[in-house]
Amino acid sequence: MKKIAIKFLSHEESEDSKEIDLKNIAQQLQRFIIEDDYRLSSIVEKIMKSEILVLDVGMEEAMPLFEDAVDEFDELGLHYQLYIQSKNGWQEIEYEKLSLELDRTPKWLRDIVVFNLLWFVVMSCIQFFPIYKFYDEKYEMGTLLTLVSSAVTGLVPIANSVVAYLGAVEFYDWKSSSALFAFFGYYLPLLGFLLYLIWLILKGIYADRWYRFWRPEFN
Repeated sequence: MKKIAIKFLSHEESEDSKEIDLKNIAQQLQRFIIEDDYRLSSIVEKIMKSEILVLDVGMEEAMPLFEDAVDEFDELGLHYQLYIQSKNGWQEIEYEKLSLELDRTPKWLRDIVVFNLLWFVVMSCIQFFPIYKFYDEKYEMGTLLTLVSSAVTGLVPIANSVVAYLGAVEFYDWKSSSALFAFFGYYLPLLGFLLYLIWLILKGIYADRWYRFWRPEFN
């Protein structure tokens, strides 16, 4: 989850109307505070003391909400500074550049996606041959139709492995265990990657609830 920080540099001294403004600001920020003290009183105190507030705005649906909050801060004439994490701690950043930073997908995630796609394509090409052999021996569809059917089947997950397994065992005299490992084993990394993506999504959606569940003093 992408973390940024905000610090309010100045604010009006507390009057009744200004107290309402501070509480309103705190409510705006409360939506983005997950791992820190998200109580309104604590947020108001940090605003008044010009302390840094750590926010989680990396989720796709959170960034537009944060943009709306920043627009409201600007309308109120508030002075604030935004920060982004770096190797040396919190580094000042302009709001316009911050939006660009949040839109970037981590390189390691892109690399994993590309690797898994390439792996699937390579295995589909390898499975094409036993699939073609299976269709050619089992059904009299003609060369062209057999080629097309084999190519289409090779791109369908699970179905391509099943037909390739049958073709390898029946017509290439492969052992069942070898065929199972060859045509189904490559799903394990893909499954692991899929489970990891699901975990990232659930973490992003429920991280605040999970953290607060274990921190009863915040409830």
